[in-house]
Amino acid sequence: MPITTIIPTYNRPEATIRSLESVLSQSLEVDEIIVVNDASTDDTAKTIKNFIKNNNTQYLKLITLPKNRGVSGARNAGIEAAKYEWLAFLDSDDEWNKNKIELQMDSLKSKNLLISHTDETWVRAGKVVNKKKHHKKYGGLVYDQSVDLCFIGPSTSIVHKSVFGEIGYFDTNLKVCEDYDLWLRITAKYPVDFIDKELIVKHGGHDDQLSTAFHSMDYYRLKALKKQFENPALTTEQIEKTVRVFDEKKKNLIFGCEKHKNFELLKKVNLV
Repeated sequence: MPITTIIPTYNRPEATIRSLESVLSQSLEVDEIIVVNDASTDDTAKTIKNFIKNNNTQYLKLITLPKNRGVSGARNAGIEAAKYEWLAFLDSDDEWNKNKIELQMDSLKSKNLLISHTDETWVRAGKVVNKKKHHKKYGGLVYDQSVDLCFIGPSTSIVHKSVFGEIGYFDTNLKVCEDYDLWLRITAKYPVDFIDKELIVKHGGHDDQLSTAFHSMDYYRLKALKKQFENPALTTEQIEKTVRVFDEKKKNLIFGCEKHKNFELLKKVNLV
């Protein structure tokens, strides 16, 4: 079961090297590593090229996009370029624990499933953050949990390439919450494997983090939810829940826009 690792990056030379080192230190070696440089404007490409040269890593490839396509476009470029069928995603500001790939691949093989995810350690501004009870993760048929919040962390996931052929790639029209949208589409059709261990370190709180840069993330969650209204894979009960969550989020977002006099966003929300 050969594996391709896909790492999208933009203006993160040091963090990307940290992520790469966590891949190279895996107890089960991956077969291909693709770093997608999303038209960085700093020395990210040069730093990665030097890393490849210094480590003599023949299976590590760098793709540099001619113009910035966003994280969805960068991940999609990695999927399209991947040589192997199993795809392990890693954001350039995160890192894997040493036995992540080994534990997931052993579990996927034994259960004959196509998607796996794990628990994660959250670090913000260098300090470990305690997760709330509602952040608990599960395996199996988890569409309902995925509607409530972004249930699967991209850096925890391994997905068989055939899944993207069935449900489509990351939505490049979503600036953020592209992972929320993807997991809705995936969990509507597929059961997922879950390893109940914190096998990645998710770093947050930095200035270039997408969730920091976009303060209207619920607007993009609304767009993702609305796409599900006509999904033929959903049961009547799942559609009803999706509509309930959509209505609740829209109501709360409208209230917030009116309270803070954000009329530009309010106009966009009313059109969803």
